[in-house]
Amino acid sequence: MIDNTNREAETLGSVGPFVKVTWNDAASTFKSYRINAENPSEHLTVCETVGELVAKDDKAIVLVMHGSQCDGADLMAIPRDWCQKIEVMEIVGECISENLESQLESQEPRWNGLKNCYASVYVFDSSKDIKSKTSYDSAVLNTIWFDFDDDKNVKKCLMDIRKFIRKYCKPNDITPRIYLTGGKGFQMNIDFWEPIDFSDNIKRKVLREYLLHLKKKYKLSTLDERCVSNSVSCLRRIPDTQYISKITGEPTGVWCTQFSVEDIMKMSIEELYACSMEENVKAIEPVKSKRALRDMVDFACDLYDIEHTISNSVAHLLEKINSAQGSTTHSYTTQGFIKPLRGCVMKLIKHNIARGHSNHDQNNIIAAELLNARWSDKDISFVFSSIYDEPA
Repeated sequence: MIDNTNREAETLGSVGPFVKVTWNDAASTFKSYRINAENPSEHLTVCETVGELVAKDDKAIVLVMHGSQCDGADLMAIPRDWCQKIEVMEIVGECISENLESQLESQEPRWNGLKNCYASVYVFDSSKDIKSKTSYDSAVLNTIWFDFDDDKNVKKCLMDIRKFIRKYCKPNDITPRIYLTGGKGFQMNIDFWEPIDFSDNIKRKVLREYLLHLKKKYKLSTLDERCVSNSVSCLRRIPDTQYISKITGEPTGVWCTQFSVEDIMKMSIEELYACSMEENVKAIEPVKSKRALRDMVDFACDLYDIEHTISNSVAHLLEKINSAQGSTTHSYTTQGFIKPLRGCVMKLIKHNIARGHSNHDQNNIIAAELLNARWSDKDISFVFSSIYDEPA
C-alpha cells in the first residue's frame, strides 16, 4: 500500500501504532417511551474499532483494519469529534494489549547506534490533540518516572537510588524498574497497579509536587529538578540502545541497560558500566504496585485538602479530587477499559422505572453494570431513586 505522502507499507503495523478507538455513531430507536432531553448523546450508539492508525488531522482519523496483497486494504475513517477515546495498543505474541511504553520504542530501531534514541515517558490521548499537537495534559499516568543525573560523579546517583529503595520501596513492597542510561545517570520507574485518572487540569501539578515531595523527604540530591518540573512531557532513553557521544557523535560502547533491584544494591558503579557494554540484555517485567498508586492518591488528597482515611477506596478519592477540581471523568478500571452500558441492562432499567419496582437480582445486575461503567455514586443513587420513586 502507498499513500499520497509516498509512505509505503507491506504489512500492518509498519506505518503507525495499533489503536482502539471508542466513538459515538448515529442510532435509530423504535418504539421508545423515553427521550433524554438533558443528555441527548445517551441515544447514540457506542462503537469500538481496532486498527492501525495511518493518518489523522483535525477533522478525521483513518484506520487500516485489514490488508490483502490481492485487493488492498480495508479502511475506517472516523470524524475526530465522534471519537471519545483513542488508546494505543501493542502486539504481544498473538494478543493485543494496552501499550504504555513499548509501542513508541519499537518505532526507533533504525536509529540505534546512529543517534541517541528517546521515547516519551507517557502515552497521550490523541483525541485531545490541539491543532494536531499533543495535549500533554492528557497523559496516561500509569507510572512515575525518576531521572537521576550528576555530570561529575554518577556514583552519587547510584547512592540516591539505593537510599530510596531502602527507605521507601522495600518497606512498601515496591519493585522499581531501574536503567543505567549509558551516560551520567540512571532512570527509574515505579509502575502503578492501574493508571491514575486525575482530571487533565491537575495531572501536571500533582506529578510535579509529588516528585518534589519525594525528593525532599528522601533527600534525593541527584533527582533532576528540570525533569521534575515538567515530567509529563519528558523523554527518556530507550532501553537497549547505544549511548552516542555528544562530542564525537560516535557510540561510546555503553548501552542503556536495565538492572534488577538486587544488582543495583550489590554491584559497584564500575561493574554496572561493564555489564552495560553488552547489548540485548533481557528485559525485566514491570511489577505493578497498588501501594504506590495509593500513596500518590493520598498525596493528591493532602495537596487539595481532601479528607481521606485508609478505608476510602481509590475510586472514591479520585472522584472527590476530580469533583473538587471540576471533573469527574474516569477512563480505566482494574480489569481494563470502561465498558458502556449494555442495551439489555438499559432496557431493564427503563422497564423497572416504568413499573416502579426492581427485585434483588435485578438490583445486583444494574448496580454491577453501573459500577463497571464507573458511574458516580450520585448518578447510581439517582437511578435507583427513579425506580422506587423515593430517596435511594
